[in-house]
Amino acid sequence: MPLKEDADVGNERNRVEGGQARSDTVIVQGLRKVYPSRGLEPVKVAVRDLSLGIPPRECFGFLGVNGAGKTTTLSILSGDIRPTSGEAYINGHSVLQKLPAAQKHIGYCPQFDPLLDLMTAREHLHMYANLKGVPEDDVKEVVNILVEAVGLQKYVDRVAGAYSGGNKRKLALAIALVSLPVYLSHYTSPKLILFL
Repeated sequence: MPLKEDADVGNERNRVEGGQARSDTVIVQGLRKVYPSRGLEPVKVAVRDLSLGIPPRECFGFLGVNGAGKTTTLSILSGDIRPTSGEAYINGHSVLQKLPAAQKHIGYCPQFDPLLDLMTAREHLHMYANLKGVPEDDVKEVVNILVEAVGLQKYVDRVAGAYSGGNKRKLALAIALVSLPVYLSHYTSPKLILFL
């Protein structure tokens, strides 16, 4: 039996599929992820033909019950997994065709902390800044701004393995923000942060 679509969901699908979301920062069109059956387990449809757009500078809450496909969708947007069908764009870059270009506009904060226990917050942020292509002349300033923004000044030179759970989440957030140098006046392109 097909699922009944909420009116707001249908309106958004029509907006995206009708081409009215072309200027949105994030565009998801007909996204579907199906996991094949394994053993006696049936086929699992994790994301069912999702279409949505997120306009620039909009704060967007992606909500749903457990198993609704939120994590799978965000994993597709970040490039961690490929969809079975459909397409997604971040700032006009296809996550299927031009993933590296799309990823430059993503700060990713997964459910599980992406931390290395023997590295300090400063070392983590410096490493991620280099990986994200922050100009070397700006790295120190970006690191200092992010440390202050998330409140890790007191712990910046302690190894992450010694952090409390809350401080680990702060560092994970700062890592997600590394690619979003909106704190520096000469960085102005719109970005997307994915929180899982």
